[in-house]
Amino acid sequence: MSEAVSDMLPCTEIGSLDELSSLPQYSVVLVRSKAQSNFRTAWTLSITYGTRTWHSSAWRADPSDKQLFENASEPIILLYKPLEQFGIGTQFEKGWLDSKKPVTVHDSLAAAVGALEDALGTDPDAVITHRIHPGRWNLHES
Repeated sequence: MSEAVSDMLPCTEIGSLDELSSLPQYSVVLVRSKAQSNFRTAWTLSITYGTRTWHSSAWRADPSDKQLFENASEPIILLYKPLEQFGIGTQFEKGWLDSKKPVTVHDSLAAAVGALEDALGTDPDAVITHRIHPGRWNLHES
């Protein structure tokens, strides 16, 4: 697949494990598994304390990205990908974002990382922030 994951639209085929692994929380995909090849199942991505798992109302299993990808009998189809945003904010205390100060939004994680050095010049507590729009801003984990 040639297009960037950030540009993926609904009904796009997920062509690699890397593409699947880069989807943000609350993404929804449609999968025809090898175990149940007669129908497709919608799976929603959940990220809890950094652990990524896929959940479905039709299955009890909560597979990882790798398990979901390897057990697919045909390309996985992206149904929904929420808007993921990155920015520069100010850390209030270790592990906390100062909600009273504005967040400067950037187009991508790479753009936010590139702007961080300049931001640290004026604000020594500047950090990279992340949110799934319209949710709240959080410190970026990596």
